[in-house]
This record gives sequence, structure tokens and C-alpha cells, in this order.
Amino acid sequence: AKLIQQDGGDIEVVTAGALNITGALETAGNVELEAASTISQMGAGRIVANILTTTSAGGQTLTGDNVIDIFEALNTAGGAIVLVNTGDELQIAELIQQDGGDIDIVTAGALNIAGSLETTGNVALEAGSTISQTGVGRILANALTTTSSGGQTLTGDNVIGIFEALNTAGGAIVLMNTADELQ
Repeated sequence: AKLIQQDGGDIEVVTAGALNITGALETAGNVELEAASTISQMGAGRIVANILTTTSAGGQTLTGDNVIDIFEALNTAGGAIVLVNTGDELQIAELIQQDGGDIDIVTAGALNIAGSLETTGNVALEAGSTISQTGVGRILANALTTTSSGGQTLTGDNVIGIFEALNTAGGAIVLMNTADELQ
């Protein structure tokens, strides 16, 4: 099934169970997905939106050909938050793993963290361009693994136990960390 807002406008889907996206959700506006269980994409599942807001229990696996400008997610009851974005630039407004679980974000372009990424699990960030933090951007995680091209500037109020980074095509790797110990 697909939901298309041809002239813009928002799309909101709420379900009492799991949500499986098998077709396109497309709008120049915003998409809000709320499931009492997991959210996943299969087959031709794809989301095109200005802002994508998701709420789930048990995880979110959004690995389709997504084109998102801003991403915000809340997940409870474990499971991972996974997003693949094929757009030019992705901004993270807030990603909260309320009961732990990993966060894995892959974007074809630049990645800007403008809000909190919070989990007791691990965070993996992979950008085809730079990774940066602005405003109140911060990362709270057991381990942070980053991959970028052109540099990483993570100067927020980060609390990380383990840090691994790979950067290509020049630019610096900068991490500010307020944890007691960093490996």
C-alpha cells in the first residue's frame, strides 16, 4: 500500500500493533508513524518527507530508499532504531531509546545532530559527508562508532564510554566527552 500527498500535507499513521511499510509514504510535509509494536520496511517500502517522527515498542528498522530531512524517534521495550537515508543531508532532532537498544543511522550526505541521541546501548553513525553537532546536540551511549568523509565535529555535551572513528577525504575528527573515562 502507498500513501502519497501529491500537493504536500502531512501523513499520520497510528496502529495498535506492528507497522510494516511495503509501499511509498511520500509528502513534502511531515510523516508521523506510531506503533504499539515494531516499525519496519520491506520490499518497496520508502518514506519521503521533510520531518519523520516515529514512536515504537521493540524497535524500528527503516532501511528502504528513504529521503528524510529531519528525523525524530522514540523507542521503548528494546530493539534497535535503524534508519537509512538516501537524501543529501539529514538532521537528527532527537532519538531516544527509553529502555536501551542500539541506534544505527546511515545517510548518503551530511549528518547534523541538533538534539539528543540517548541509549544505554551503542550508536553507529555513517555519513557520506561530514558529521556535526549544533545547538543542544549530544550523544549519550555506551559506545559510539562513526564513519564520515570530510570530518567530524562532535562538540556537544557527549557522554560516551568507547569511541571509534573513521574519516576519509580530509577534515578533522573532534570529540568532546564529559564521561569519567573514554576508551
